[in-house]
Amino acid sequence: MYNFPFSFLLDLNELRLTQNLIFYKLNKSTKNQGLKQHFGVVNLISFNNFEY
Repeated sequence: MYNFPFSFLLDLNELRLTQNLIFYKLNKSTKNQGLKQHFGVVNLISFNNFEY
């Protein structure tokens, strides 16, 4: 879906750690399980759309 130059793709593990930390803080700050599940799906989709 996206055609980023390869140099733009930093270490994906580092990127995922950063993203997971953001979602962890977001999930900690809300008690809404539905919202947590929604953001989890968005998180998954955004990483599955990378093309090399």
